[in-house]
Amino acid sequence: MSDVFSDLVGVDDAVAIMRGTVKNPVQAYLLTGSSGSPLIDGARRLAAALVCAEAGCGRCDDCRQALAGIHADITEFEREGSNWRVDDIHEMETLTRRYPLGRRRVNVIPRIDLTSLASIPALLKVLEEPPSRSSFILTTESFPAHLATVRSRSFEIRLPALTLEAIAQSLEREGVPSPTARLAAENSGGDISRARLLAKDSGLEARIAIWRSVPERLTPRLGTARELSTQILAAVETVLEPKKAQHKAQWAQLEETYSQAGMKRPPGKKDFDDKAKRELKALTTTELEFGLATLARVYRENFLGHLEAEAASKAKRATEILALIDEANEVLSTNVNTDLLLTTLFARIART
Repeated sequence: MSDVFSDLVGVDDAVAIMRGTVKNPVQAYLLTGSSGSPLIDGARRLAAALVCAEAGCGRCDDCRQALAGIHADITEFEREGSNWRVDDIHEMETLTRRYPLGRRRVNVIPRIDLTSLASIPALLKVLEEPPSRSSFILTTESFPAHLATVRSRSFEIRLPALTLEAIAQSLEREGVPSPTARLAAENSGGDISRARLLAKDSGLEARIAIWRSVPERLTPRLGTARELSTQILAAVETVLEPKKAQHKAQWAQLEETYSQAGMKRPPGKKDFDDKAKRELKALTTTELEFGLATLARVYRENFLGHLEAEAASKAKRATEILALIDEANEVLSTNVNTDLLLTTLFARIART
């Protein structure tokens, strides 16, 4: 069967449930899974099936627009801060009241585990008093105690974490050469969406090589740390290119859709651009997290490769360096100057 769920690999039981439920939609779906589960991919495909007159045929305009992220009746909400706040929920409630242009309005709310305790009553009100012809798709990787009431009001579908083998096979079925598919899967962190981007990233191998070369290239000279930081950040730009191309294609498709309907330029260009910038920033952060994880792995490998007589001193240094990398990882999630962060990290490692 070829439909919007066909490319959702490694979660056959969840796919079977989703295919069955879209024929008689419920008001709230809850997609659950651990890190590495295709929660967002699953949510977007379920949303496409809910707006499709044929329950996700994969061929109609509704399906194509939904999978491209430009369907007028699907809203994927984003947090302003680190948690869903009451103001976010109130804004969400206003948008969900819009009457659907087509079959159904679908509201996707990712990471509800990041809902603050104070925001739960507002979220429950949204879920318990939904407009007609409206569905919510929530995702979460964990269940804080205060989410119990949300869970009880939702139809739960569990998606297991994807194996690297499943991700590689999925990429190969999409036409990605096997060596590229394997490399993208190994560096995806279990995220199929990230793997698809990496499969189009010609600079992936070079970027991995730069991170792995850091220990042997570092010197006490501050200029070396600056040079490495500059080189890494320039290399990170290559991973953004496929995403920028995707954004450009999405807007072009949206313009074409409006043109075919006899309407002027689609509204919301600023909102579209702002969302694109946030996605690029998030992708940059993810890429640097991947790089720091690669660097940490190199130092662990270097420690394990030493003789027992050297182990004590090497272990102490490796432990100190890994602590510095962990510290940089924590700071990375804040609004920090990444060049300064990396330069400082490399300089501190060189002095350790």
